[in-house]
Amino acid sequence: VLQPPNMRSELINGRMRGREPAALEHGRRALAIGAQVKVADWLSAGARRVWVIDAERARADVYRADGTSDRIAVSGALAGEDILPGLTLPLQPLFGA
Repeated sequence: VLQPPNMRSELINGRMRGREPAALEHGRRALAIGAQVKVADWLSAGARRVWVIDAERARADVYRADGTSDRIAVSGALAGEDILPGLTLPLQPLFGA
């Protein structure tokens, strides 16, 4: 029997620099919708936590099995919470900020 992961992460990196503003926004919306579908899939499969790291917007979203979520700004850090106690992952080094 396969067990779902306790935690899953997704990276959004559209590599869309240099495109026209309308195309850029459309691409970002499509990526965000795709990420939301994956989040729902992972949580419904039993994952307790999903991190979505958005390289284009330099932020991360945390989704939990209990339905709560948080948006973490580039100045913040992801935390392992009850799954990986003590883990802290600052976002600034990930985004080169």
